[in-house]
Amino acid sequence: MNTLAVRHWLALLGASWIPLLQAGDPPATGAPERTLSSEEARQYFKMVETLNPKFQGVDLFWQLQDRYGEQASYPVSEVITLVDPGALDKMVDQPMPPVPTGRRKAIPFGAFSHDEVKQYFAVLGEKDLAQGKTRVDRLGALYQKYGEQPWYTAREIRDIEKNLLRTVQLAAPSGVKPRPPTGWRPVFRGFHCIKIRSDWTDLLASEDRSQTDTIKAKTMDDLVGAKLSYSRDGRNHTDTLSIVGAVIVPFTWRKDVEYNQLKPVIMSVAPSVSVDKVDTNADPKNEVDYVYYRVGLYGKWLFKQGDFVSTVQMRAAYVYATDTSGNGRLSGGEFDVEPQMIRRGTSGEQFSIGFKNTLIPKIPVKEDNSDDSLVDCQIRAWIHAEIGDVQRSAAKWETVDGSFIRAGPTVQMQLNFPELLRGVSLTSKYSYLQPFRGPERHNNSLKLSAAFTLAENEAQGQKISLTAEYLKGSLILSKQYVETTTVGLSLIY
Repeated sequence: MNTLAVRHWLALLGASWIPLLQAGDPPATGAPERTLSSEEARQYFKMVETLNPKFQGVDLFWQLQDRYGEQASYPVSEVITLVDPGALDKMVDQPMPPVPTGRRKAIPFGAFSHDEVKQYFAVLGEKDLAQGKTRVDRLGALYQKYGEQPWYTAREIRDIEKNLLRTVQLAAPSGVKPRPPTGWRPVFRGFHCIKIRSDWTDLLASEDRSQTDTIKAKTMDDLVGAKLSYSRDGRNHTDTLSIVGAVIVPFTWRKDVEYNQLKPVIMSVAPSVSVDKVDTNADPKNEVDYVYYRVGLYGKWLFKQGDFVSTVQMRAAYVYATDTSGNGRLSGGEFDVEPQMIRRGTSGEQFSIGFKNTLIPKIPVKEDNSDDSLVDCQIRAWIHAEIGDVQRSAAKWETVDGSFIRAGPTVQMQLNFPELLRGVSLTSKYSYLQPFRGPERHNNSLKLSAAFTLAENEAQGQKISLTAEYLKGSLILSKQYVETTTVGLSLIY
């Protein structure tokens, strides 16, 4: 690391934290915020990426440009909050909660009994003594703050453990909002984010929103990636070469959240090329030969009227399919319009289409309240349309020749039991496409799937699941008719 880089970094670090050290002496009203040159920000991020393992391999300066645009200088707040989003948040007192009364003796799911909490605090007291600290009366603080109850919630226990009788403080957001990119800059920036995966569906949910019904991965560990393999059967003297992969260039344009506007709040484009090729000199029935050229588009609009908040999502994709020899040609496109709606009542209840509905609530244990239901469901409905033309079928294709225009409704329902067998999910999806041109047969499609989490270790990222799927009907675009039942065991270790 050269001397100039260290000098830039130290200057930036000092400039960044001066406002925090002088929090009691706010700047004069109307005083301009200090800025950092583009080079100073770049040098600072370079040092952060080198010193902090969390950011190794992350191009923070690129993220700064992607979020706020390519500027000659940036406000200090935008630079430091990119690394630490809560750096400028201020702590404010939360009103003391009223002491709960009249709790029934039956312990609800997700709560802890009085004896469990008492034993837990006793061990914490022994920990204090072992560390040479003064023993703290956590149980007395619990009684004083929440009363002597037959059971307590995780939030109450954490409050006593962290704050005792002190008032709870919450972080108030600093209000630093990203400036949305403008113009065509995001298009050119997108070419810095080339992905190599197994196919166009092998993406994180945030990378391509143009897909209709894909179980998107939540983490990088769930992605498949491209595969190139060669196998030799020494007994039968046969060779098999397999190539499965895709090159995808997803990028997204965002703007400030605004309701009831014609301009979308999110737009994304994801062009890709996918290859699925299996070449063998053994049984030719095992050969596969597909090449897909695809461009996915996505847009999202927000609307608000009274207690109702709704979104409209539009997904579109153009796909040109052929084989590596260029013999087969299938040109087709998809288009979806999916409305989503949520209504929150004055007493906190809510009903939604397209979002999670909690059917049987539970007391959450996690701090983010993500485990707040025993049973929940999600209902989705959208209009799907597809148009295309199969000019000639390739030797390995099973498609319906001719041009086509089809459109119709699709409904999907997912029922989740997150606390049953550590996670059970049941999903059903039905679609009907009315043919306005092309073949009249194979118009329906039914898909039933289930996933059962048999064992899971979230801390180590280990999971064993039993999966089952039943599919009957025609596939999109090609209209190939299938009826399959698949049962499998999924292992993540």
